Amino acid sequence: MALTATATPAVQRDILEQLGITGARKVASGSDRPNLYIAARRVDSEGEKQLALQDFLSQRQGSGIIYTATRKESETVAEWVRELLRLPADCYHAGLTPARRAMVQDAFINEDISVVAATNAFGMGIDKANIRFVAHYSLPASLEAYYQEIGRAGRDGLPAECLLLYSLKDKRLQEWMIDNDAVKREDLAVFWRACARHVKDGVASVPLAELERDGLAETKLRQVLSILERLQTLRLTDRDEERLYLEPWLRPAPEAVNGALGEVAERIAHRKEKLNTVINWANTTQCRRTVLLHYFGEEPAGETPFCCDNCRAGALGAVEYSKDPLAVLACVAELRRGVGRKKLADILRGAATANMSAFRYDSLIYYRSLAGKSGKTILAMIDRLLADGLLTLSGTEYPVVVLTPLGRQALKKGAPLPVTVKISG
Repeated sequence: MALTATATPAVQRDILEQLGITGARKVASGSDRPNLYIAARRVDSEGEKQLALQDFLSQRQGSGIIYTATRKESETVAEWVRELLRLPADCYHAGLTPARRAMVQDAFINEDISVVAATNAFGMGIDKANIRFVAHYSLPASLEAYYQEIGRAGRDGLPAECLLLYSLKDKRLQEWMIDNDAVKREDLAVFWRACARHVKDGVASVPLAELERDGLAETKLRQVLSILERLQTLRLTDRDEERLYLEPWLRPAPEAVNGALGEVAERIAHRKEKLNTVINWANTTQCRRTVLLHYFGEEPAGETPFCCDNCRAGALGAVEYSKDPLAVLACVAELRRGVGRKKLADILRGAATANMSAFRYDSLIYYRSLAGKSGKTILAMIDRLLADGLLTLSGTEYPVVVLTPLGRQALKKGAPLPVTVKISG
């Protein structure tokens, strides 16, 4: 039996192919959680994010988890919740001692503390059915991670609330983390030299502390070991809390290393694509529950009024519609060469720069068509069009905005499109 957590159809197929059991019987239980109310809110500063979290927590009762992107952030948020909001809170991350982590987990389960600010290290084995809320203080790395984390709320079947707070800074942090975790040629060299220093009688006993000091923390170390084992240059025989025990063979050939690093680059691009999927989901004006389920190849089991902030806003008439997004679509259609999000916003607001004249953007019909809007407002509009599938990004290193068939349909129809959702919680 092969088991995994929530997986998209593509991941399900990949698991069967990797295990060589494509003809196996597949059992996939539904992941629809209609008792969870889901909301996302874009913020522009740390102060605005704290105010939004304060407002959210002040209206919640019971136990909850606040997920953060880094260890330091989990400590800062826990202290902030304790000191400012006077709620019994603590932090949890992989950098704490096992005893400390166990203490925090037990205190949470026994309700000695009501809030845990944690990295994604917190969750496995949390047997607590009455978690009433999950807040994300930063963007998660993927929709898979997000859905698993909010799935820890409301396991008793009663209503629970989930809030995602996000900013452009969060995106940059996640991108930095993806790039920083990626294995480079020098990482392989550092590891191989460590093996050479500690080899005796054909077995290398490598101190983990030394590897971490040289920049090979756990996430990157696992990748290095995976690469070198697949290249058949060593075999991991054992490990304990202090050392790795390996049988090193031959230094890998340069062409083999190049191939492995090429695979690493593909994984980086894949992780960034998953991050963009999270951002699009956060920016969408569509039903968040439906978008999530479609991502996992499922359909909602039935109607659930007010299942997310977008559905609630639509039901209460709190969605603002405008023809301004049509100007964005028309401008993209008019462009002879692709431009990025920020350049597109500059064209629409009519930025007076040398670049505008040099590339004749100032001669476009839709140059200055949104001159009364700020760059931030236009960028938010572009992001919503990307999230709703009317625009897409093409390219990896310097992605440009492209009109989709759905966007062409909307442009041809000419009906106002959703611009802002006035209710976020």
